[in-house]
Amino acid sequence: MSEKLTRRSFLKASALLAIAAGVQACAQPAAPTNTPVPPTATTAPAQPTTAPAAATATPAAPTATPKPAEPTATPKPAFSESPMLAELVKAGKLPPVEQRLPNDPMIIKPQDSVGKYGGTWRNVVAGAGDLPGWASRINGAYLLFWEPDGVTVGPQLVSKWEVSGDGKAFTFYLRKGMKWSDGEPFTMADIMYWYEDMALNKEASPSFPGWLTINKEPVKLEKVDDYSFKMSFVQPYGLLLLFMVNNAGMLAYPKHYFQQFHPKYAKKEDLDKAVADAKFETWVQLHGNKNNGNTNPELPVMMPYHVVKPLPDPTPVYDRNPYYWKVDTAGNQLPYIDHIRFTLVENVDLLNMKAIAGEIDASFRGISFTNYTLFKDNEAKGDYKVYDWEVAGTGAVMFPNLSILKDDVLRELFHNLKFRQALSYAIDREEINELRYNGMAGPVQNCFPEKLRAEKELWEPFNYDVDKANALLDEIGLKKAGQWRQRPDGQELALNIGAFATFPNIPEVSELVAGYWRKIGINAGVKPITYDLWWDWVYASEYQVASYYNVSHDGLLQVPYARDVCAVDRSTYWAPNYGYWYATNGAAGEEPPGEIRESQQVFDQLKLEVDPQKAMDLWTDVFRYYIKNMWSIITVGRYPQPMIVKNYMRNVAKVANDGWVTRSPWYVVPEQWWIDQ
Repeated sequence: MSEKLTRRSFLKASALLAIAAGVQACAQPAAPTNTPVPPTATTAPAQPTTAPAAATATPAAPTATPKPAEPTATPKPAFSESPMLAELVKAGKLPPVEQRLPNDPMIIKPQDSVGKYGGTWRNVVAGAGDLPGWASRINGAYLLFWEPDGVTVGPQLVSKWEVSGDGKAFTFYLRKGMKWSDGEPFTMADIMYWYEDMALNKEASPSFPGWLTINKEPVKLEKVDDYSFKMSFVQPYGLLLLFMVNNAGMLAYPKHYFQQFHPKYAKKEDLDKAVADAKFETWVQLHGNKNNGNTNPELPVMMPYHVVKPLPDPTPVYDRNPYYWKVDTAGNQLPYIDHIRFTLVENVDLLNMKAIAGEIDASFRGISFTNYTLFKDNEAKGDYKVYDWEVAGTGAVMFPNLSILKDDVLRELFHNLKFRQALSYAIDREEINELRYNGMAGPVQNCFPEKLRAEKELWEPFNYDVDKANALLDEIGLKKAGQWRQRPDGQELALNIGAFATFPNIPEVSELVAGYWRKIGINAGVKPITYDLWWDWVYASEYQVASYYNVSHDGLLQVPYARDVCAVDRSTYWAPNYGYWYATNGAAGEEPPGEIRESQQVFDQLKLEVDPQKAMDLWTDVFRYYIKNMWSIITVGRYPQPMIVKNYMRNVAKVANDGWVTRSPWYVVPEQWWIDQ
């Protein structure tokens, strides 16, 4: 049985993933794929889609004396393509579009109108380190993904799925006839390469992916035939589809390409030479280097675009994938736009200047809300509009590193709840909202489950109370020696805040927070960290305070990206080593103490729960642990995100969210955006 999974239905009924208790033992075939629809206030049920049918001549009426049939008109092709591809077909360099599309291409209903082909979509990013983050949001490929309503899980490369009655087994069906960007078939051979040759290979993957592990037992993945596979777990996995939406690794490995870099398939002498020539030490390093769609033009992809002018070029270019597997309702192969071009600039200030100058076609990446008025004032001059999207997250967040290495004194302070509460009381959130969010940010409480908003005691430390902050620090024993307080070891109490520099309001808010902390005797300073340095800096776990933001989606949408509120990943900024321990099933990192470990155990229960209301209750408990313990310090709630859109860009949603879970703007289908020139 399969059905579309919505946030609303998840909270109201036991139909989640069709595996609630009492579901029949024999799963029924999945419902037909539904056409994604543009977001509306109330999303109407989408109609079943079918591939455009070829036109046929109308049968002749019967006559008394049959006559020879008239020649039928030449059928009109069912599909159309970009002129740039039609020229390649004409030159014999590509097969006809009908042969490049799958048997049942995914059909996309355009946001406003069927588009026209051509043009280059111009983007600007803050350096080479920021390119992968933005490219992954506008050029993706997933087995399943959110539909344009932002709350419905729908089919993508998988056309349908079935779930066993006990909720332990899931069968997925790939679209038959799909091809990689080099024209080679996409089949179960590619899925099995990921599973058998990478995920189960201890050299390539020292620990099996945590999201596919239940009670320390990895999923059993079996090939059913060339276009379907079965995933079996030791217990029911109530939230598997949500996790699949957020993990595309299963389809990142075209076997026909990667086997030349794998010791199971390549000749040892050839592989050794390739590793040495590339100046690597192991085949795993070479394999990983080749699996980078931003630097390797040879890599076959399933995405709408593939890189043709890669990094380190300062203006990387991506061309349309001639074998892309989506079409619009008129049978036009997507995407409409021929090329994506990125311009790399040194910092976000230059990026914002280029946006104001009209040099960005459609983007919110690095677009600072602080400059909102400036963007609006220059709309006519820059020939663009500012759409008011909404951040699916909080404002800036301060993350004290509870698993900090090489500073046991500071670690003990960070583990003291009263210290973290003092840091929060010292922050003037109303001033931050007025100075950095134009007074338009909502309260922190609105980013969390509704049930918790009524528990007033949870939110007390979010009040601005400098006297209480000082009293707590005094109670802890952090005495002043002149202007600054002293740590228990007698050193000056100083905190260094590493602020993510790609999002302009993060360093700006961090400077305000540092000022508030200095007023209570903590010598705080801010250092912006660029994207290219960010992850090495985080994973080293030697930093004191990181500054980023919290992802925030309603209902259970955020569960697969729980790192902000529960230490489940190495990217949990408030405790990367504890998250690393969880993600590797104890193989690396450090086991967390007390309630941090308890929250992980609740999260384990949540992943298994098949009853939607019980799942939401457990998710609420995870949030309660997080807020009660103030494992990180949030400044403000959700706020608008300016989306810059040139006046000639069509089919761009005027209202949407900027959220990592939905890989925005990917969920509103950039393949159907087009340039009206």
